[in-house]
Amino acid sequence: MLFLIFIIGNILVIYAVKILTDVICQKSVFKKFLISYLAFILSLIIALILLFVFLVLGLGSALSDQVLYGMNKILTTMLFLSFIIFLISFYFYRRSLLIIFQLTNQNLFKIAGNLYLLGGVFLFITIIGELLLIELDKDVSLNKFLYLTSFSGLFLILLGLFLPVFGFFRIKEVYNPNLS
Repeated sequence: MLFLIFIIGNILVIYAVKILTDVICQKSVFKKFLISYLAFILSLIIALILLFVFLVLGLGSALSDQVLYGMNKILTTMLFLSFIIFLISFYFYRRSLLIIFQLTNQNLFKIAGNLYLLGGVFLFITIIGELLLIELDKDVSLNKFLYLTSFSGLFLILLGLFLPVFGFFRIKEVYNPNLS
């Protein structure tokens, strides 16, 4: 149910950005916004495929250690690639919200873009930290820090997703450079 609400909310935000970019005649903003969502979906698909492969590898322990080691290296590289695509998505999302902020003078868009990007960086730090812990094969107190950064990152991303909704409701006037 929550996933369905999330999907519907994202579709409505994409539609609102489309309407806004049509009004202000700035198609590049919508393209950046759309690139952000497509990159997010691509990285999510890669992450889900990796999760499935990790589960299959975990269940199929009959593989030799060398094969498992090679597969783990490939999967780790793909996971890293997935999070690079996530960061690209975060960058384009922030960029489009900053342009909307400049055109509407609604501060919530700027705040949302910055929070969303910061949350993405926190998640990236978490993933890099976890990969380092796995590679070093150590279980240290760094895990608590990584849990805190992942929770903070997810919280900031959710704030970054919800604040633009309130920003659209607070728009009073829009600067249209074509009418000047």
